[in-house]
Amino acid sequence: MRTITLFTLLLTLGMSTNMLWASHGSAEQEAASRQKAAQIAKHSPEDQVLKVEKRNSPNGPVYRVKILGNGGRVRSVYVDIRSGQVIHLHQ
Repeated sequence: MRTITLFTLLLTLGMSTNMLWASHGSAEQEAASRQKAAQIAKHSPEDQVLKVEKRNSPNGPVYRVKILGNGGRVRSVYVDIRSGQVIHLHQ
């Protein structure tokens, strides 16, 4: 009985450690993806990224990137998370 309990405890600890590492990697990957979406959305080096939000669209998840352009105009650029393609531009 003790062997089974010990085995179960070790198995549970091992699984939770793997899940912790996986979630940590996901957070880093998401941060990198947000930065990549911001780079894709910028038209010129002078553009300033105001905000990057993860959103759901009918075609799948997107990043909505709000950009402050040269003339002081704010525009929203939607970047497909999976492909990295700009799918919509709202000025």
